[in-house]
Amino acid sequence: MIRLQMFAIVSTLLCVAPAQALAKAVCSSVATPAGWVIVNWMINPAQCGGSTGGIQNMKEIVQISDKPIGFQIRICPQPLPAGWKKIDEVSDAAKCGSPSPQVPHNVMIIQRVSK
Repeated sequence: MIRLQMFAIVSTLLCVAPAQALAKAVCSSVATPAGWVIVNWMINPAQCGGSTGGIQNMKEIVQISDKPIGFQIRICPQPLPAGWKKIDEVSDAAKCGSPSPQVPHNVMIIQRVSK
């Protein structure tokens, strides 16, 4: 009986856990595939060649084409994918090139509204 109850609890937790978005790092010269968005910019001269003056030469991308309606994700400023709407803009010093006086909100929060 205890084992069955434990299975029911674990199954319930797995069903309501939010969908996870797995990121992939690619050089900034690589086109972002359809159905993916940029979630961060980075510097990695060893993997993507020289980077001078702090120019970010890598991007972290996440596939969103498989996400359910209602799913939210933080992305770097870019055109909104079809079927998604912007919920908010925020500042995040650790993501998307850091905020600046010219770009005070460097992260967009978007939500899937249709497929």
